[in-house]
Amino acid sequence: MSDSARNPSFETTRWSVVISTGKDDSRSARDAMEHLCQQYWFPLFAFIRRRGYDESDAEDLVQAFFARVVEKNVFAIADRSRGRFRTFLLTSLENFMANEKAKASALRRGGGKSIVSLDRTDAHGKPMNVIATDSLPQDEFNRQWAITVLNEVLESVRQRYQQEGNAALFDALSPYLSIAGDRKPYAQVADSLGMSPSHVKVAVHRLRRRYRKQLELEIASTVESPEQVEDEIRQLFQALGG
Repeated sequence: MSDSARNPSFETTRWSVVISTGKDDSRSARDAMEHLCQQYWFPLFAFIRRRGYDESDAEDLVQAFFARVVEKNVFAIADRSRGRFRTFLLTSLENFMANEKAKASALRRGGGKSIVSLDRTDAHGKPMNVIATDSLPQDEFNRQWAITVLNEVLESVRQRYQQEGNAALFDALSPYLSIAGDRKPYAQVADSLGMSPSHVKVAVHRLRRRYRKQLELEIASTVESPEQVEDEIRQLFQALGG
């Protein structure tokens, strides 16, 4: 039995979504591509900025790149055997910039249309992470990719708690997911939630476990095989300087 057969998360992954956007003209496929473009535009934007382009040109290039993706069915050539989704995406952008002289004709190729919404805020209206000014372009792409993934994971877990009627519990415990979080003593959190400190400790453990599982699922959707998941997670935290 293949790894994908043993691991259902590798049946419908972001890789398969990428491939379907190139080969399937269904509404679901177009929606999938739109989601991918919206999710990953900022890491690509950060890469272009660190290549020396100003903000306006970088925005034009991102729009032009995704316009070309749609126009030429770039994702149709995607092959999971090529490796990781983020590598495929960045390589596609680099090829686009090198071969098409994108800066000079970005607006013309984009037809003046916005393929993705270049909103600088997250789902809660908070500003996105600031682009570092002292990093190499690929390093900054990877850092922004890592931030994007972790934000996606956090939002997925938050929504699950909300659906279960535990939004207040998530809000109280989410700082424990980060070393830099405002971690209040268990006793203080317990008092605010009407729980015992021991129950708060158990709830934190469960939250961390769910967060880790969601991170593994998110990463699994962007790599070729289950064996690459742990390595990709390791590289994610390395990209953040961890």
